[in-house]
Amino acid sequence: MKDSTNLLSAIIESPKNIVIFALNKNYEYLAFNQNHKDTIHKIWGVEIEVGMNMLKIIKIIEDRKKAKKNFDRALLGERFTLIEKYGEPPNRLFFENTYNPVKNRNSEIIGLTVFLTDITQKVESAESIKKYHEQLEELVEKRTAKLKRINQELLKENFEKRKIEKQLFQSQKLEAIGDLAGGIAHDFKNLLTTILGNSDVLAKELNESKELLIKISEIQSASKKANDLTEQLLAFSRKQILIQDVFDLNLTIVNMEKFFQRIIGNNIFINTIYDFNIKQIRADQNQIEQIILQLLVNSKDALPNGGKITIQTKNVSVTKELTSQIPYSRAGEFVCLSIEDNGIGMDEETTLKIFEPFFSTKQSGNGTGLGLSVVYGIIKQHDGWVNVISSKNKGTKFNIYFPSLVLTTKVTKSENYIFKDFQGKGELILIVEDESEVREIAKIILTENGYKTLEAKSAEEALVIFLQNINKIDLIFADIVLPKKSGLELRKQIQTFRPNSKILFTSGHTTENLKLNLSMEKGSKFLFKPYNMRELLKAIKTSLE
Repeated sequence: MKDSTNLLSAIIESPKNIVIFALNKNYEYLAFNQNHKDTIHKIWGVEIEVGMNMLKIIKIIEDRKKAKKNFDRALLGERFTLIEKYGEPPNRLFFENTYNPVKNRNSEIIGLTVFLTDITQKVESAESIKKYHEQLEELVEKRTAKLKRINQELLKENFEKRKIEKQLFQSQKLEAIGDLAGGIAHDFKNLLTTILGNSDVLAKELNESKELLIKISEIQSASKKANDLTEQLLAFSRKQILIQDVFDLNLTIVNMEKFFQRIIGNNIFINTIYDFNIKQIRADQNQIEQIILQLLVNSKDALPNGGKITIQTKNVSVTKELTSQIPYSRAGEFVCLSIEDNGIGMDEETTLKIFEPFFSTKQSGNGTGLGLSVVYGIIKQHDGWVNVISSKNKGTKFNIYFPSLVLTTKVTKSENYIFKDFQGKGELILIVEDESEVREIAKIILTENGYKTLEAKSAEEALVIFLQNINKIDLIFADIVLPKKSGLELRKQIQTFRPNSKILFTSGHTTENLKLNLSMEKGSKFLFKPYNMRELLKAIKTSLE
């Protein structure tokens, strides 16, 4: 018996990483080895003795519940092994636990034993390896992302380099073509002078022969047309005579606005955005007007089904850093004239060729292909440059830069000039708008600029007000999209009572294009939302005319 006890004691106290203890059915200690005693002290700070209740030693509620659950499984006769953790960081330990029931001679369960193997080091090593792998993966991911970013930057840099090289080549090509065109135009003018001079002499000598005079007249007419083409070639080659003056680009555009609608038609809307602090430029005003008109015609051709053209002026300060982002640019102070349409657009190949003489996207017989060449020549002769931004089916934008002067136009002068032509003379405007804020601001703008107003928030209310003032209302300013009845339905009702009623529609819905075309056919005007004061006053004035 003594030998058996010594052997059992040797087994219990053997390996350092083995923890053994035994409990009775009340969870009280029957026996334990030194490793278990040390572990309990390390985790919970308690010196255990035989007879102490182990559950009362465990301070963490979750750990206590888990221990009781496992003890109860063993007390019910189950044998099982679990990997568990005990204690709080940094003293938390991991064990592989084997639970066994203890039976007496009658096979009655009187307690349980638990054999615990400390695997903390093993778990921590595994976690360290896992953490190392995660850190390694993160490092690889960062390095890969860095390499990817560098690669993208190199690709972008290479793309920008090729783009600049292409632009430089195109610029040099246009320079070479310009020099050639200038030389040809000069020689051609000499030839035309000879032809026209001789035709005049012949006409004088043959003044009795009507048939020959007709032929000579045809020669002279053809020669004059050839001379016009020659003038355009000279414009492209930057060899025209310039009559330069200092002027305000804003006022130039304002003075031209009355002609715009005649040039582009009624199914295209023009939006003008002015920088009222615009600096002055020194240029040939007639040629600047020629640029604007030519680009408007180009935009019109790009909008066969109607659309919108925006003309904008602004001051631009180009730094050395910005020159790499703006093609053909140089550092300095400039006035930028932008003309943009939402038309059919162009692909990159076409965009690169549009300024070449005789290049045209139009069908044969429609145009000479010199319009944009002339624009390019005029801009270059004014020491400026032009950038074209265009994509197929996404419209085209021309940004034209002219060197600005130090002097700036006074805001009041430019602004007052732009608004003075749009003042009312007491005309009565019926505003039909369901949004109260929009209705109110339209009322304020109109009443402060010489108009009288009536307001309605629906088509039904508008019709009642109209009938009450049928001979007084000069113009109906109505949103197309209204509750219940639309602005178009309101127009039909109004025109049954007064067919010649003037109506200005407005909307922010691009899906109204079909309705808009219908309204244009019947003579109504249209104003896109959002609109500013100037755009509203201009649209009202135009509609009243």
